[in-house]
Order: sequence, then C-alpha cells, then structure tokens
Amino acid sequence: MQWLILVTDIVIIIFLVVNLNLIKEIHRTMSTAAQALTDLTAQVTAQTTVTNSAITLITSLAAQISAANGVSPAAVEAVVAQLQTQATALAAAVTANTPAAPPKPAA
Repeated sequence: MQWLILVTDIVIIIFLVVNLNLIKEIHRTMSTAAQALTDLTAQVTAQTTVTNSAITLITSLAAQISAANGVSPAAVEAVVAQLQTQATALAAAVTANTPAAPPKPAA
C-alpha cells in the first residue's frame, strides 16, 4: 500500500513540474507581448507627435496664404518659398523617423 502512495506522490510531483514549466512559458510569452505593446505604444506616440506637427504646419500655412489675398506677389512668393522649405524639412523628418520594417521571423 505504501508503494501506491509513493507512486501517487511521484505522479503529483511530475504534474506540478510540468505545470510549473507551462506557467514559466506563459510568463515569458506574456512578457514578450507586454514589451511589444510598450514598443508599439511608443511608436504610436511618436507618430502622433509628427502628425500633429504636420497638421499645425499645414494649418499655419493655409492661414498665411489666406491672409495673402490682396498682397503683393512677392509676399505670396515668400510664403510659397517657406512652404517649400518646410515641406522639405517635413519629408526629411518623416524619412529619418520612419523605422525600418522589422525582420520576418524565421520559419
């Protein structure tokens, strides 16, 4: 009868070890997912900042162009030159801050 208790104890220990390993794997997976979410949140925040800056730029330029009605062509050309300069800067910023595509997971 004691051997039955011993076998039962061994089965319970094996069951606990297997479950502990499963719990550890779940924890690793959850940690990886949490880090991925943190990284994604940071990227969204950065993208939102860039988008809001672009919106401010476009709104400002639209207001300047609207205010240029009845103004000399030289003033309008100055606004156009400013728009071209800022468009170039915006394009450079978007290019510089666009992360490379992540590598595809190995099959």
